[in-house]
Amino acid sequence: MARPPDADTRNTTEAAVLGAVARAGRAHGFQLVPELRPGGPLGRIVAVKPAMIYALLHKLEQRGLLRGQTIAQLDRPDRHEVTLSDAGREVLRAWVRTPVTRMRDLRQVFLLKHALAPAVGLSRRALLRAQGDALGAVHPAAEPEDAVARYRAAMVAAALAWLDTEGKRARSPHRT
Repeated sequence: MARPPDADTRNTTEAAVLGAVARAGRAHGFQLVPELRPGGPLGRIVAVKPAMIYALLHKLEQRGLLRGQTIAQLDRPDRHEVTLSDAGREVLRAWVRTPVTRMRDLRQVFLLKHALAPAVGLSRRALLRAQGDALGAVHPAAEPEDAVARYRAAMVAAALAWLDTEGKRARSPHRT
């Protein structure tokens, strides 16, 4: 079976490139640059330099997560387009569906998963609920004399409140 992006989320960049291809349906490297540049739809979460996009497209195709096709062009060099393979879609879907286990991964990894959920046929609402359940299960008890534990408890509480708010927005027919 094809190897997924690192299960412990160390390689979020691979998932971002796979996700950009999933969102596009069929794409070539240059087409993905605006999506992944700083400020782009996915680049606001994980910015990827153009050279890295091309390198990862090649690597992901070699691993069987992408299918490539060379398109001949009359006045230009041939263009190589990619789509997600069945294995790539399965791997990306499994990665998106799995809640993050570390608080620090909420601000990048979870936000990327949230952005990619519709591209792999997953409900953002279900993703938010699963993430809230995962965080709630590890909610640390704050000892009155332990500033670090109090800080961590406050961060988890804030994250749970945000997940709850986003979950309500996902249910609302008038969301913006």
